[in-house]
Amino acid sequence: MSFVDNIQKMMWRFSRRTLSERCWAVANLPNSRHFVGRDGGFMTFYEIKGAMRLLPDRALPDFTKELMRALGGAAKAEGRLLTFFIERSPDLADTMLAEMDANIKGAVERLGLNTYVPEARRKHLNNKLLARRIVLCVTTTKNALNLNELNSELDALATKTKDLASLLPEMDPSRALKRLLDLHESYIASIEKALSSVAIIRRMSAGEAMQVAGHMIHRSRKPRQYQLLADKYAIRHNPVNSAAGLTAPDIASQLFRTSLNAIDNGTLVQCDDVIHAPLVIQHPPMQHQRLGALLSKIPADVPVRIAVHIDTSSSGVSQTVSRIGSIARTFSVFGGDNRDIANSADYFMRELKQGNAGCRVGFSIDTWNTNIDNARRQRDAIASAVEAWGAANVHYERGDSIDSLLSTLPFFVEASRTLPKHPWLWRDLVQTLPVSLPSSPFATGDLVGRLPDGHPFPIKLGASEQNSFSTLIAAPSGSGKSVFAAALTRSIVLRGGTDDGKLPPVAVIDSGFTQTFLAEVIRSELPDERKHEVMCVTPQNSADTAINPFDLPLGLRKPLSIQRDFLASLLLEMLTPVGSKPEPRLDQFAASLIDAAYAYFADAGMTRYHAGIKVIDDAIAKHGIRVSPRTTFWSLVDAFFAAGDIHAATVAQAYAVPSVALLPRVIAQSSQFRTEWESATFYQQPALEFAAQSLTSIAKQYPGLSNTTRYFWRSARLRVLNLQQCAPGARDAQTAKQSA
Repeated sequence: MSFVDNIQKMMWRFSRRTLSERCWAVANLPNSRHFVGRDGGFMTFYEIKGAMRLLPDRALPDFTKELMRALGGAAKAEGRLLTFFIERSPDLADTMLAEMDANIKGAVERLGLNTYVPEARRKHLNNKLLARRIVLCVTTTKNALNLNELNSELDALATKTKDLASLLPEMDPSRALKRLLDLHESYIASIEKALSSVAIIRRMSAGEAMQVAGHMIHRSRKPRQYQLLADKYAIRHNPVNSAAGLTAPDIASQLFRTSLNAIDNGTLVQCDDVIHAPLVIQHPPMQHQRLGALLSKIPADVPVRIAVHIDTSSSGVSQTVSRIGSIARTFSVFGGDNRDIANSADYFMRELKQGNAGCRVGFSIDTWNTNIDNARRQRDAIASAVEAWGAANVHYERGDSIDSLLSTLPFFVEASRTLPKHPWLWRDLVQTLPVSLPSSPFATGDLVGRLPDGHPFPIKLGASEQNSFSTLIAAPSGSGKSVFAAALTRSIVLRGGTDDGKLPPVAVIDSGFTQTFLAEVIRSELPDERKHEVMCVTPQNSADTAINPFDLPLGLRKPLSIQRDFLASLLLEMLTPVGSKPEPRLDQFAASLIDAAYAYFADAGMTRYHAGIKVIDDAIAKHGIRVSPRTTFWSLVDAFFAAGDIHAATVAQAYAVPSVALLPRVIAQSSQFRTEWESATFYQQPALEFAAQSLTSIAKQYPGLSNTTRYFWRSARLRVLNLQQCAPGARDAQTAKQSA
């Protein structure tokens, strides 16, 4: 630091001692989300979730270009400060996990499950997760105005408040400079737009900003109530021209319940029963690395908060670099590193002249513990991690550790003036900023994943933030695909179901017993009168457990185009011999046969009703329907539907539609179909004969797909279809075809 910087630092330390004087923000601005600063400027806070994608190191150059292009002139603005607060601590995940547990417990009660959510689950997850929080503070100071504008604004402010006594130590929004507010609004709009192009960002309310700052100080899990100025705030004069008592206590006194005490020879700070161990990065890393790399080097059991202070003033960084270069050139005759410093300064100035934005950057760090020895140990661990992070150099504060601590907290941006700040090019700084850290768009979710750095990745199914939700799981056998799918199922079930207390509708098709086991566990926890809401089916390749692909939705006599295309593809696969390719027009033959089958069974070939099907027999008796030898299943479908018996109508329709086993009958008896294809040949055989023989063989080989459906889910809400018995592992081409 220069001699002038050291003098300013000493003046700051000895001139401002109370917390209220050190706090730059003096009030929240009514009707906005801003805070008013001590010099009439403004401060706005943002929550930054992180990047919307995983960014490997090779993708950083493109990410940097994208963000630099979005920042544009905002990177060179005068009188602006950007401060990123990155905090990593296990207790940050506790709020999210507590909310998830509360939702699950509420769902368990609504669903009537005879189970509970153990507290051990949350403790286990807390030990596995390393949650982080990123807060951005955007500050516009009076230096954003030129001298004439500033004098004009100050004169107007003096006229406005000349008869009003000072509100200190209470909140005083009357300091706000109107012209500065316009500049601040314009600036944060550009910053918000730039960061939104690469990261998930949300502007915080004044109350949220106070809550975050209060948690950083006291680590209390229970939210505190802070007094803020109401939106309809207005200064009212009383007989002594004072507005005292009409506003709220100042921000610093609300945030700090007790005073801060420097201990351990001025290197630590005690706040309540928490010991803070602040330190600063004296010299920045020689190699620019991502901030995530630094966090990964800090032990998982060490809570840490890193503040990155950025002064965007282009003239300020230019003056700083020019002064450093001049001093280094003056002393270069004495050797050492002076010549290298001078060359670096010349390089930096050339970059600035070429239009590359520069800034001044400082880093401050804090860690905390209730035990003083542990606080020291944590500080040493962080120092070692910083030194391994691009060969950076740290400094244990021995002058005013309270200032070092305050520089890691929101609202105290002026405390950062005592930090060493170094010139950076924005293109290098962007790689270090925490906006490249990946994160989930959801604050909480139905289940929690874990990113490589330990940060929780909540997944919320069916959320309003998404138009659709698709999950592609690709992994070798035994990697846990079914386990993850079961976790998705469990999460959907525990979202709470419907308003009437029923399970949510979930249908699962899997090969293996993972999903079946989960469903059976849920079924066992339901009361006896509701166990029918869960149904698990493990079909085998037999007629007794058949599922007919030719089934239709209730009310249709022929398939929709999408189902027709599926059936045509299925039939084409069945008619193609193993090891052969489909012959020309075979696909047309399959599609034509499907049309003929539905037409035949909807007209001349209607299947006649026969007794012996319990659901249908009971429904006939219940509704008093008259039957005769000429009664068809299609007529029963209409009768049951008219009576409101949807389940019986569905079962009757299953017996009315065609199936693979009945297709040879269509080939033999549909005159229109025979006329169309009687001259065709496939695989050197007459088409009709080839198809009839092939389908008869298929029906014998795959009875589970060739006969009338035997499973009807009826009132089941959670439905699991386990295909393990009918789709075994493929050992040869024929088995592979059967499994498919």
